[in-house]
Amino acid sequence: MSGWVVEEYLKLANRPYFVNVDHDIGIPVGFGLGSSGAAALSLSYALNEALDIGLSRTEAAQIAHHAEIACKTGLGTVIAEFAGGFEIRTGAGAPGIGSVTKIDLENYKAVVLCLAPISTKSFLTSRMDEINGLGGIMLSKLSVSRSVDDFLTMSREFAGTLGLTEDRCKEPMAALKSRGIESSVALLGQTVFTLVPRAMAKEASDAIKGFGGTLLVCNIDGNGARVL
Repeated sequence: MSGWVVEEYLKLANRPYFVNVDHDIGIPVGFGLGSSGAAALSLSYALNEALDIGLSRTEAAQIAHHAEIACKTGLGTVIAEFAGGFEIRTGAGAPGIGSVTKIDLENYKAVVLCLAPISTKSFLTSRMDEINGLGGIMLSKLSVSRSVDDFLTMSREFAGTLGLTEDRCKEPMAALKSRGIESSVALLGQTVFTLVPRAMAKEASDAIKGFGGTLLVCNIDGNGARVL
């Protein structure tokens, strides 16, 4: 995927370049956390600036989106990372084409337990109709309620329908539920996650830290990806 992004920028450049790409990734790869989209988006922003291509932030993000589609590593990850925060997809497509509405989660944290990876490419190839049909129904409901609790409940139901809440995810989710904390499974990975107020982050992480895997407790950035 990185090669795809590089090739697109070399087409736009006014001279030949040798490009060496080094991704520094602070999360597990292949666990449904959007690392492929993040890699494509950050690389696109970096190349746009380093090669002085002159694309807007939106145009650079569109290249990353097309890379994900072409390489079958994701479908809507880039626009979520472009927008930042907790977003509801109100129109499909790349940044500048698709649309989102955002809900403020400034006082929340994400608690994530990465247990095992799942191949996004193989899953998307075989189950797209099922994903689109069920997801559309739930999205309509969420657009009305705009509730984090409703999101977690519907996300768990969605993941359960796809058979993703069994195996290693089942017991950590039950442990959270026993403390009154709803959770779900990231798409796509055996990765349990929840969104909780800051004051509950320790309780949520304590509930699942004994199940192995990699435990992440993260703030929620509301601004979207940008060059630092």
